[in-house]
Amino acid sequence: MHRKRYQTVSLIVAVLLLVGCASHTTSTTSVQRPAATPQGLPSFSDWRVAYLGQNDHLEMVSLDGKTTLEGVHLPLSSPQGLAVFTAGTSPDGERLAISTGWVGLIYLDVRTEQLVILPRDVVDSNTFFWAPDGHAVVTDGDNKVSSIVALPAGAVTQPSAHEVDARGRFITGATYGWLDDTHLAVDYGEGHFPYTPGNQVGTPQTEADLLNMNINTGTLQPIAAITSATMAAGTFSLTPDGHEALFSNNDWRDFPFTPDVERVDTATGQVTSLPHLTSILPAQGGFNHFLWIPHTHLALVTVGFPQNGDLGNQILDIDRDSSTPVTLAGFPVAWSPDGKTLIIARSDPTSNANGVGAGDVGETGSGPDTITAVTFNASWQGSSPVHLTTKASQIPRVGFVHNP
Repeated sequence: MHRKRYQTVSLIVAVLLLVGCASHTTSTTSVQRPAATPQGLPSFSDWRVAYLGQNDHLEMVSLDGKTTLEGVHLPLSSPQGLAVFTAGTSPDGERLAISTGWVGLIYLDVRTEQLVILPRDVVDSNTFFWAPDGHAVVTDGDNKVSSIVALPAGAVTQPSAHEVDARGRFITGATYGWLDDTHLAVDYGEGHFPYTPGNQVGTPQTEADLLNMNINTGTLQPIAAITSATMAAGTFSLTPDGHEALFSNNDWRDFPFTPDVERVDTATGQVTSLPHLTSILPAQGGFNHFLWIPHTHLALVTVGFPQNGDLGNQILDIDRDSSTPVTLAGFPVAWSPDGKTLIIARSDPTSNANGVGAGDVGETGSGPDTITAVTFNASWQGSSPVHLTTKASQIPRVGFVHNP
């Protein structure tokens, strides 16, 4: 394996000043730029898996496992010890972001290795989604749209949490992702999870709303509403192109539950029942981990739980209402941007039992993780795994990068 080392050459710390503006709060960024010119990484046109190596350095390994580059150090050390964070790269693979509860949002330009840090008190983020053109990320904090961060400048727009519709419900509900470069798929603030405000145990969910939010105006347009007295707990997952959303539910506590899987056309709002996918939906946990294959309406989902010994994997085709079971030697982490290669992670017994790498969530102090790459034939039979590393720490995969 060939290895090259590239030191950190610059750090940009963003200090944000909040400025009120109509129904949104916006901010401008004052950036302190060091005198040194970033050296950056050498060019590579192939897609590579980015992961955290030893001492929190970003490492990028080719999908054949033969070449690894070591890059910038990322400031992920947590003063609280063990803590969680989320990570992901832009669609073009040239930028990555990491959201932590103790630092804030960390943005890295892979080409120049320059960092921007947006403090936690400005960007409240439990998770985030990259815009299709990579110009911004939307952050989701406490099951509501928290902020929209324009990159690389770091300007932040924060939709007001006090905007309500005619029914008195917050319009800034949980985010499901981007419909296009200026519109988000969201739900109402109280409909995403079966709890009343304040996280007190409430009544079961009976309605799931999918709405189109314009990020420039904050206006909201309903897409579809799914209602059921026996929904218990329901959620949506967006296809990679944003054209369709998959609704599915799962049981919750002892409330009445009827399995239900529906496909929603996000342009017309048409809802189509999917009886086959409904028949394979497990009550406990439902479809609990979605990995959409890029440029398709196919998703790899996990069913069951590692802790219970009943973990399984299915390929769902939501256009044809069909499924195919898939056997994996580890936990699925991500598809390559061309949709041809699946990255699989294995770790220590505790992390394996918790579903290592689920939802691009990492834990400081965890690992090391082993990551491998697998391709599939037309019958969804996997190839022999290609070994990538045994030294991924804290999170199996930060994202996919390239530097053409």
